Amino acid sequence: MKGSRLMSLRWKSTLGIVGIVTLAMGVATWMSVRSLHMAYTHHELKEKTIAELRDIAKGVQHEAVQGYTQLNKEHLIVALCKALDIPMHDRHEVVGIDKAAIKATMKGLRATVAAAIEAGDGTKLKALRRQIHGLNRQIRKHQVSAS
Repeated sequence: MKGSRLMSLRWKSTLGIVGIVTLAMGVATWMSVRSLHMAYTHHELKEKTIAELRDIAKGVQHEAVQGYTQLNKEHLIVALCKALDIPMHDRHEVVGIDKAAIKATMKGLRATVAAAIEAGDGTKLKALRRQIHGLNRQIRKHQVSAS
């Protein structure tokens, strides 16, 4: 594209918001640096290569990512998560059921499983294990992502 110019610069607003202003073909676009970095999740960072992670770290001004060229992938992911305020792991919440009551029931069933093992009762043992498995599946069925 002959005559087109692409110019990008870092800018700080009067409100203290740091962002990037890009001027391309006479049109200026503004993007907050925070919005650029908040697009990542821990899972997305884990899937990136070390080179891509270092490119991300290059644009981040935080003491956690100092020396990013010397960090291995695991340490760099931890540093980026700390610098960008990304939760380290995906959390799940259980909705619609009483998880504590189900867990208490499972604990009682495990005690019964131990007694069935001592008695050598295979059919009762199998039924108890299937019941525990069903309760675990019920909990997992009601899990939703916290984000």
